Amino acid sequence: MVDQEPTRGGGSWGERVFRPREIFIRVDGRVRYLTLSVRSQKIAAATAAIAAFWMVVATGGFLTQAFWLSARNEDLAAQNLRYMDLLNEVEGYHERYASLTSDLRHKHTVMLSALEAELDEA
Repeated sequence: MVDQEPTRGGGSWGERVFRPREIFIRVDGRVRYLTLSVRSQKIAAATAAIAAFWMVVATGGFLTQAFWLSARNEDLAAQNLRYMDLLNEVEGYHERYASLTSDLRHKHTVMLSALEAELDEA
């Protein structure tokens, strides 16, 4: 039986992509090699796919949260403006109340003076 070398175009996608590989490293005249099995390549590819998926999900979550926070900040700014308007309105009511109270005290004093004057004349 003759060993046949696997053809590059044949086989399934997984068999074409994940084949046993050897990486040669030469340092100071010494050659070493690292064998990458099909299993280790599949684990590395799965880990990279999971990491990429996680980055996409995390980015989506970050963008969603940033959009939500931006909308919330706009709502808070609008509520702050309404609150300031309400405080100004309350301040106006307070000034009007103080003015009316002052007028009532003045009229009360005038009426008491008039009554005392009438009682003194009688």
